[in-house]
Order: sequence, then C-alpha cells, then structure tokens
Amino acid sequence: IGGGNPIPTGGGFNKIVQMLDDKDVLIIVYDAPLEPNSRPVEVNVLDRPAKFRSGVIRILADSDVDYVKYRLGYNFQNGCRTLEISPPVNVHDQNAIADDLANYLDETLRLDSTQWYLWRQAPMFFD
Repeated sequence: IGGGNPIPTGGGFNKIVQMLDDKDVLIIVYDAPLEPNSRPVEVNVLDRPAKFRSGVIRILADSDVDYVKYRLGYNFQNGCRTLEISPPVNVHDQNAIADDLANYLDETLRLDSTQWYLWRQAPMFFD
C-alpha cells in the first residue's frame, strides 16, 4: 500500500519506526495472531480476555503520530464494499491504545461478526 513493500510479521519493528520517522503512511494489522514467545498486551474483546501483539502498541505510545482505525466490510444486500475510517487518535499511553483498539475490534465484531477474517485463529487471541 502506498507503493511500499510489505513488512513481514516479526522482525519489522525497526523498519516501522524508521518509516514513521520518515513520515511514511503505514497500515498495520493490529489483530494479527500472536507469534510464539511474543509479549502480548492483555485486553477484553467480546467480554472475554484476549491478547494483542504489543509491538504496534508500543510504537504508537512511543511516537508522536496519530493513528486511524478503519473497517472494511461487505454489504450483502447491494453487493458493495464498505469502508469506515475513524477520526485520528492521538494517544500515547499503551493501556489506552490497547483498550481503544480492543474496543474497536469488539464493536466491529458485534456489528457484523462475519467481517472478521481471523475467526480460524481466534484461539490465539482468547484465553
């Protein structure tokens, strides 16, 4: 996206920080499944304990950038794709960021649970 190469999961931390320093735009999938031996951030999603990767949350907390959440969907009645983009968020506390992202995922799943593409990996998120 934006003409850049994808950054593979795991090991991309320094590259992401450099891209932010260069004022590049990043799209980060924060709900990617945890990798073995990763340090998760504990949150609640769907009234259950869940875990997110901590890397992106630490980067946001330590940097002076806003983040924007988005939801892609599909309207089965008219066959159109949907895109909802949130206003920019400027928060630099890891717990507040984690809670904000968890609440957004929770809201998304409650609106239309069929839109989450990671249901097969759900056991990797939930305790």
